[in-house]
Amino acid sequence: METTDFLKTIRSMKTIVVVTIVAAFITCLVFALLYIRISADKGNNIYVVTDAGTFLAKKNTDGIRYDFELKNHVKLFFQNLLEADQFTFTKNMENALCLIDNINGKKIYDQMQKGGFYDMYKRENAHTNVTVDSILVKMDVRPYKVKIFLRQTIYWAGYSKSVPYGAIMEVVEDNRSEKNPFGMLITNLNFIEYNIKSETTTPQDTLR
Repeated sequence: METTDFLKTIRSMKTIVVVTIVAAFITCLVFALLYIRISADKGNNIYVVTDAGTFLAKKNTDGIRYDFELKNHVKLFFQNLLEADQFTFTKNMENALCLIDNINGKKIYDQMQKGGFYDMYKRENAHTNVTVDSILVKMDVRPYKVKIFLRQTIYWAGYSKSVPYGAIMEVVEDNRSEKNPFGMLITNLNFIEYNIKSETTTPQDTLR
């Protein structure tokens, strides 16, 4: 009787050990598969770095575009193009050219060079920033159509001047990359009139 009970105990222990080993193996396999999947997803992630923080650019497997993607792409282009100082002008210009097609990009680059923007930044120790007033997007056509109205404010020697810009353009699909996080290119860019008053402020004399 005691021998039978002892054998039953041994068999029960063997069963417990086998079940434990199988459970451990399955658990390790599940964790390994999850790790591989997470690592693969992480490798495909693209992050967008902005002044407001770093954001994950969500992969769009359905090919669906949203209006905020076009708006952010166009806004990023004009911020790179029109916000700078003498130290960031070249880098920002290079970033802007990654968001527009070659033909329009070369035209913009030549205009900026002829306009002497870098010389102005360096000579006056000036800097600029951009305020976007509105962006209109037409999503039901291909290529997409976008219209933007913005103001570039120039600061130098205590002065500031606000210059209005308007532009219309088309936007086509392109590959996503670190320098083009939304995977789009601006094409057929044309500047249009933006009828608001261009204001200039002067330094205030605080001595009385």
